[in-house]
Amino acid sequence: MDLRTYLQKHRDHRKLNDILLQVVTGLKELHDLGFVHRDLKPENIVLNSCRPIKVALIDFDRSLPITAACHTEERGTPGYEPEYYRWQDGNVLWDLWALVAIVVECDMKIDEYKGVKTTKAGEAAIAKHLGQKGVCKHLAQLANKMIVKYDGDQSFTLDDIGEIIKEIRFTKN
Repeated sequence: MDLRTYLQKHRDHRKLNDILLQVVTGLKELHDLGFVHRDLKPENIVLNSCRPIKVALIDFDRSLPITAACHTEERGTPGYEPEYYRWQDGNVLWDLWALVAIVVECDMKIDEYKGVKTTKAGEAAIAKHLGQKGVCKHLAQLANKMIVKYDGDQSFTLDDIGEIIKEIRFTKN
């Protein structure tokens, strides 16, 4: 099943850290191979339903080499792509931004983020969620730094995000 289905029908807040850490590992492998996914979203993350849960990334139609130095109109999915047009197509920040949006979505109520039509609407939904009582401070730190209050600082790496994911306590939904 894909991550969207898991979140809708089988969500276990105690397993989300492991699932997301496997996504981090998959992205590291992709980046080490020299590519940026550029369309990371819950539907492009699949997992099995047995134990242990195994996660894989799929749909590489929009993937580009990290060396891509252009700015094309080829975009990902609204809500999972930043509106930072100054980023070159091969910038790994495309994937980091999408990953953080997915991490926040995993903490939201079922389908609260699904159907976001624009990146601005996605950013607003994330900011609204972070303002709710009980949101883990580690989740808020990550989302604020990478999405809500992003200032162009490229200091977060996949390893940094992975370390923060380990500390997140996802809410029960």
